[in-house]
Amino acid sequence: MINNPLTQLKEFSFCLLAGAVAAVIYEIFYIIRFVFGFHKLIEFFLDIIYIVISGLIFFFTVYLLNGGEIEYYHPAGFLLALIAVDFPLRIVMRKAGTATLKILRKFKFFNKIKKILKT
Repeated sequence: MINNPLTQLKEFSFCLLAGAVAAVIYEIFYIIRFVFGFHKLIEFFLDIIYIVISGLIFFFTVYLLNGGEIEYYHPAGFLLALIAVDFPLRIVMRKAGTATLKILRKFKFFNKIKKILKT
């Protein structure tokens, strides 16, 4: 299907937004992994879950925009936002994760939960 430039711009913008959402979800998953320090196998499954969620976000966005027809600018916008949002967000979220970890280490129940999840 041939789209006019304004439609393409709208679709590209929505793919940028979807990529930004995926970047935020990635950072949330990273903070969870950082705070709890999961075993490598659990981290592997968290990565798989993130990939599935990210793919669902992308394909759902494309489906809503034009019935599921993927144009070249859809993945380009998604990946561009994923990369552009992730790098600045990473700095902020990692500092927030470190601060959260310092607070949580003061509670005994957190250390017990962390030991259970590491095994």
